[in-house]
Amino acid sequence: MTESTERLQKAVRAAGVPVETLFIRTEGHGFFVEEHKRQFYSRLLAFFDKNIGSGATAGAGGAATH
Repeated sequence: MTESTERLQKAVRAAGVPVETLFIRTEGHGFFVEEHKRQFYSRLLAFFDKNIGSGATAGAGGAATH
C-alpha cells in the first residue's frame, strides 16, 4: 500500500465512511497469484451481497430489488 493510499484510507475513515481494502504487498496493480485472485473475488462477492444483494437493506426511502 502506498503512502498516499494510506492517507486517503485514513481520511475517509475519519469522515465516518466505511472502507474495505485488500492490499497484498507482493502484487502490483492487480492480482496474479491464484490464491490472491480467490481471496479478492470472495471478498468482492461478499461486498456485493452485503450492499446490493440478498444481504442489502433498502436505503434512503427506496426498496431493495433483486
